[in-house]
Amino acid sequence: MRLYDSKGNAAVNIDFDHDHGFGSPHAHNWDGNSRDKGNAFALLPY
Repeated sequence: MRLYDSKGNAAVNIDFDHDHGFGSPHAHNWDGNSRDKGNAFALLPY
């Protein structure tokens, strides 16, 4: 899943099907044309 900013640029990728050591799901934040290595992410607040 990819979320976009108000200008149509990629802002966040949320990955559900693999694990980079951050768990599944996890998120990658975009900065211009590059994304970070990943961050832990939970869909539910608990």
